[in-house]
Amino acid sequence: MSVDFVTNKVLATFDQRRGLEGHWQVAGPVHTTRNCWIYKAHCENHPGAVAVKVYRKLNRSRPVSWYASALRRYAAGMPAAKGLEVPKVLDVQSGRFTLLMEWMDAKPLRRVLLTQDLSPGQRARRIERCGAWLRQFHNLSDVRLEPFEYAKMAMHRQQHVERLESGGVQLSSGSWPARAARLLDAHATKFDGQEVAYCNVHGDVTTSNLMIRGQTVIGLDFDARRRLPLATDVCRLLVHLDVCRYLPTPHWEMDETAGSRRDVEALRSGYGADMFPDGPFFSFVLLNDIVRR
Repeated sequence: MSVDFVTNKVLATFDQRRGLEGHWQVAGPVHTTRNCWIYKAHCENHPGAVAVKVYRKLNRSRPVSWYASALRRYAAGMPAAKGLEVPKVLDVQSGRFTLLMEWMDAKPLRRVLLTQDLSPGQRARRIERCGAWLRQFHNLSDVRLEPFEYAKMAMHRQQHVERLESGGVQLSSGSWPARAARLLDAHATKFDGQEVAYCNVHGDVTTSNLMIRGQTVIGLDFDARRRLPLATDVCRLLVHLDVCRYLPTPHWEMDETAGSRRDVEALRSGYGADMFPDGPFFSFVLLNDIVRR
């Protein structure tokens, strides 16, 4: 993948479709993941910068149109007037496994939370806004009560472990992730088959995939969407919030999982207590995500 490919193939096709020829300036890839490369492009006759997302071959099990359809649906359902946004799709080039979206000029939540002079109140307000974004995302994601299937959760966790091991990380049977996984296996029968709230979860709600621009929250990267308990998104965000702080959580602010009680309260406040996961099942899913993290 190269800047030449993006400029001379992808953006040339985009110009043909919009009926204008632009002198594109392309930077990147400005972001690289195991799923894709992302380039930033701008030109004199297009309003705002463009994000060019090119999927890797290993992540092409679904057509690009599937990702584009999801983005469009969520973009249409997010109330921008309330400061909740999703990038708009500008073009879909299925043969090149490429999406073009509006570039969002905003800071990753991770960077905002690691600011040295961020007060506890400011942190709580940012997290509360992210809770509001996640609730709206779930409202658009077909929430229904369904029987919990622990086997699927265990499979996803094992796939994560296998990716770590393929990267050279060796987890012995005595390591804390292995012990925690055995604990989850032992308690799974308490929840297997129990009806819990399911939805088409985001799948990767992290402090890198939520962006902050003033009071606006922008959610990115829906590539991991799948049908799972709603609590998995909430727990994943809480785990990532816990490592994004300039100073460690004081022991008197910790909850029973050693996470920040303030973070949980702020997220619940923004999300809404009526649907916020709680109780033993919530703790069970949270431990699972701690193992994955």
